[in-house]
Amino acid sequence: MNSPRALILVPGRELAHQIASVAEKLVGETNLKVKVVVGGRTKRAMLNPEFSEVDILIGTPGALGKLTGVGIYKLNQLSYAVFDEADTLIDDSFIERLSSIVKRVGTSQIILVSATMPTNIPSILQPYNNSFVNVTSPFLHRPLNHLTQQFLRLGRSIKPQQLLQIIKKNRDPLLIFTNRNETCNWVSYFLKENGVSASRVNGDMNYEERIVQWNEFQSQNNRILVATDLCSRGLHLPHVKHVVNYDFPLYVADYLHRIGRTGRFGQESCKVTNFVAGDEEVKIVQKIELAIRRNEAIQNVDGNITRILQRKLLRKSTNEDSFM
Repeated sequence: MNSPRALILVPGRELAHQIASVAEKLVGETNLKVKVVVGGRTKRAMLNPEFSEVDILIGTPGALGKLTGVGIYKLNQLSYAVFDEADTLIDDSFIERLSSIVKRVGTSQIILVSATMPTNIPSILQPYNNSFVNVTSPFLHRPLNHLTQQFLRLGRSIKPQQLLQIIKKNRDPLLIFTNRNETCNWVSYFLKENGVSASRVNGDMNYEERIVQWNEFQSQNNRILVATDLCSRGLHLPHVKHVVNYDFPLYVADYLHRIGRTGRFGQESCKVTNFVAGDEEVKIVQKIELAIRRNEAIQNVDGNITRILQRKLLRKSTNEDSFM
């Protein structure tokens, strides 16, 4: 009971549920049992644990770290441990939680999967380093050429009105990315004040509200979603035809993941619009544009991301009017 044969670890709740829905279809008429464990209800699960047969356990690092730490789930019988969106799981915002799980996976086969991979493997995975086999797509770290990618150089105060113009001209499902939770909230409120209904997803929201907002967009009751990078990793959103980077990402890796939410499997007539406001953003854009012109991989995508430091720099360099 509660001793899975395979573990799939992902950075976000929405991705965990999406993978689980696919896993349920794949197991079909077999006797394999799929279980999802995510944050938001961890304390309840610790006080009133459920014990059942489980073959494939899918979850997020925080919830699984706690539940395996107290012995509710045991990982000593694992055959496979899959770390999906591996570059995010081994960045500095997740590595401590990941380390506690890696120590419990025993002799299982570890599989790291990601559309972008960092330069260095963290110390917790060093014992496995010599046994890793790299399987790399020829399209790794390349911009998606079938997408129309537009870069608009504009001041921060212009961004809200520019966003409204895009929304009024475009009736396709739209995904808007911001760098901060506060900006995500502000943009959704700004749109509402201007008669535009939009869902939102960010790390400051409680579990129940986040699920409601996400389901509204997934079911297409709302055609617009405002989100942070919580929604940039792995999510399959085939109905999204347009991505807007209201805040341009500070890392090329984040840009590649964000634009990968549209144009899925080569789907045509999809586009990306980027608001470029700061000098550092211009440098990243130049690197991307050069790679697009030369039809080659973007350079230095695979640097290790330090998100805790990134958040500190954002707070230091921005103020209230940075939302605009």
